[in-house]
Amino acid sequence: MLSTPAGQNALKKVLSTPIINHINNYKFMKKIGIGFSQYLGRKRKLLLIMKLTFILMVACFLQVSATVYSQATRFSFDINNKRVVDVLREIEDNSEFRFFYQREQVNVERRVTINITNETVEKILPELFKEQDMVFDVRDDNLILIKPSKSKTDDSEVIAWMQQEGTITGKVTDIQNEAMPGVTVLVKGTALGTVTNNDGFYLLKNVPDNATLQFSFIGMKSQEVEVGNQTSINITMEIDAIGLEEVVAIGYGTQKKQSITGAISTMNAEVVENLPVPNLSNGLAGRISGVYVTQRSGMPGYAAEIQVRAVNTWKSTGNAPLYVIDGVISDKSSFDALDYSEVENITVLKDAASGAIYGARAANGVILVTTKTGETGKFKLDYNYSYSFDRPAQLPEYMNSGDAIKYQNMSRAASHAAPFADDEEVAYYTANDPAKAYYDNTYQDAVLQKHALTASGGTDKVKYFVSGSFFDQTGFVETTGFQKINVRSNLDMKFTDNLSGTFKMSYNEGENSRFSFQEDNANTFDSQAEGGFLIGRLQYYMAFTKPITADGHYINVGWIGNPLAFVEQGGTNITKEQNTDFQIGLNYKIPKIEGLKASVNFSRNTFNSTNKHYEIKPTVYDVVKLGSHGLIYTDEITGSRQTSYPSKEYLGERQLTNKSYQLNLSANYDRTFDKHHINAVGVYEQSEGFDMMFSGVRENFPLLQRDQFWATGSARTDSYVNGTEYEYGRASYIGRLTYEYDQKYYLNATIRRDGSMLFAPDYRWGNFPSVQLGWVLTNEDFMNVEFLNYLKLRATYGLAGNDVVGGWAWAESYRTNGSFMIGTSPLPRVVYNGIVNDKLTWEKSREFNIGIDSRIFEGVILIWSIINATIMISLTHGLYRFLLHLAEVCHQRIMALLMPTVLNLK
Repeated sequence: MLSTPAGQNALKKVLSTPIINHINNYKFMKKIGIGFSQYLGRKRKLLLIMKLTFILMVACFLQVSATVYSQATRFSFDINNKRVVDVLREIEDNSEFRFFYQREQVNVERRVTINITNETVEKILPELFKEQDMVFDVRDDNLILIKPSKSKTDDSEVIAWMQQEGTITGKVTDIQNEAMPGVTVLVKGTALGTVTNNDGFYLLKNVPDNATLQFSFIGMKSQEVEVGNQTSINITMEIDAIGLEEVVAIGYGTQKKQSITGAISTMNAEVVENLPVPNLSNGLAGRISGVYVTQRSGMPGYAAEIQVRAVNTWKSTGNAPLYVIDGVISDKSSFDALDYSEVENITVLKDAASGAIYGARAANGVILVTTKTGETGKFKLDYNYSYSFDRPAQLPEYMNSGDAIKYQNMSRAASHAAPFADDEEVAYYTANDPAKAYYDNTYQDAVLQKHALTASGGTDKVKYFVSGSFFDQTGFVETTGFQKINVRSNLDMKFTDNLSGTFKMSYNEGENSRFSFQEDNANTFDSQAEGGFLIGRLQYYMAFTKPITADGHYINVGWIGNPLAFVEQGGTNITKEQNTDFQIGLNYKIPKIEGLKASVNFSRNTFNSTNKHYEIKPTVYDVVKLGSHGLIYTDEITGSRQTSYPSKEYLGERQLTNKSYQLNLSANYDRTFDKHHINAVGVYEQSEGFDMMFSGVRENFPLLQRDQFWATGSARTDSYVNGTEYEYGRASYIGRLTYEYDQKYYLNATIRRDGSMLFAPDYRWGNFPSVQLGWVLTNEDFMNVEFLNYLKLRATYGLAGNDVVGGWAWAESYRTNGSFMIGTSPLPRVVYNGIVNDKLTWEKSREFNIGIDSRIFEGVILIWSIINATIMISLTHGLYRFLLHLAEVCHQRIMALLMPTVLNLK
């Protein structure tokens, strides 16, 4: 058994784990640190950084030179008939020593019997090889070369041998030439990899000549190096200055984070992919500054409300942000239908200057979603499974039945009225408490589970990403639940050096099932999803009536009926949604004009929603009641009846279909001249859509109660239908120019001209400009403040719009309302919809923003924003559909964001 000093052992257990690499006729035994192995992932970054900092501080005290280490490290063991190679392995497992030798020259299969007490490795090795004439060369990095005394093997020979065997070694340091343990080293596109040891060294074997090595570490800039004919690759890693090289979506293009001058925040979907939430809206809560997520219900499938910064209009339809998925303008239902496994990142354009490029619909902010794409490399298959359950953290306090009945009597006595209950009833409810029985008989722990399978890979010509996921959520009430299926396929193709294309297709389907109840008549996933009054009644309802008998019959408690009976037997309300998208695009680099690229993209979306509402009268039972006031309910049944609600049993179905397309033609010019960088974008965008809704209801069930129309009443008086159709169209011309000089000065100017058929021909076109300025002071020669690592000043002005203000109010319209009697026959009556306003146009949001982005002490990021916004508001005034711009909303805010990141404590 080997032993080493306790302090050394503690450090070794934290920093490393031993591995032995057998390389044909050579033996190279090396210890590799795994304290920061890649599998931990980004979710534990902060924990890993803290751990690394602690380890490095400890390592500073324990690091010694090879000579001191070899003299200070001593071993004790009693070995009987063991191979030499096994003894060397034990020494490696319990120390920082590594052994290199050539099997043709060194006999390590020989068995030895030896007893050692508190000896150094220099004393042990001659004992192990006492019958062989060997020399032992202890190197600076605790590598021990074992070779015959007459051998000419040296470092150059070892390097030559490694080159033949495809083995790469090297050392990774930081900019201060300090060794970096725990750096991940991967052969790009493969699973072959390792991590650097305590001294920053790494070794990879069987590396192809055409391979590329990837070096990555949390808080540092990742690097890639082509191997070629190199056998030793040393790397110096630099601090990733708050991800300034990271590319961020900004609408109709991308931009480096360091170049951004507007109020833009981004979030990688990986940080929330394992959250137990049904959709993207719920996952954004508390993760992006200036984005407010309101979760009004825990009902399955419920999607939270999202608001970017302040309220910009008094209209209920006007405060939702604009959603853009892979460049296609979408809606919130499409956004919530996405699964985290198919999303790469989410970007929020928060101010009018950033969102102005989306013009007439950007006044409330813009949420951009980028889905995942394939990468060049071998086939990669990932499976993710998550399971969780929900339980209320706290329930409302309630009064027990005994106290409630006593207070009722006290209240009656104070007003000289007859008692509410007699002594027998008071005694019964003091001993028996049914006040919470409705909740207890209904409640169950909500369970959420998700399966996600993704596959990706590709070549230089074709890259692919395919994903499928299934989400299942049950509610606190047994008859509620939500299920969702997602399928996506993204392809990137390179036809020639200049021509490339994309094809994206996605399909998702969701089903929300729940009990049926008058105050919970939800036709979509989100409508009145908080459960109306029924959930409240289940929590505390009629404190002196128990809900069910001992054998499970629902008791008739009066009023409209027993709430438990409505949950279990009152019918169902089921909504199904299907969403199909496909997108095709071509990109062409103009050969004779460097930096110029033309693109065309076409997308088509089909959305279908079906709501089926089946509502019937539950059966409740009358029981014998005891006590002079009849307050004690027994289990003895005297009869049965149906509840008074609903007044008529019925089956209703509502079908909604939406079909839309978007066409984009764009040109992009991007060039760098010395210290100047210019990017110009021009886009033509056209979109049209058509909505159709049809609903039908049939009442009464003559024979059988079934949620099928064949079982309903056939009388004309029991049937009624309704339907609507709606179309819309928009056209836009978009331009953007960005200019950067020497990574110091930034200019971003955009203009969008929007036309919407929601407004009259003379007022449907509007211009939405913006200008953004940025100045990075820390890149100036005169700015030399030791603790200030990064400082950028930015100012923006933008004009954005909102066209959800009552479309078609500019045109005369009519509707039916009641009937006229002509003779003995009633004829439908047509009425005028109201005075038109042919000058109605967009609400407009003007916003001025000043911001400061800074990084201090190599790690703390401070972002300050001062916002002054003015929004013109449309109000309904006077007669029906008469709309005017009558008001303005002004808001001023000061926002601050503090983000601690990697701290350099050296």
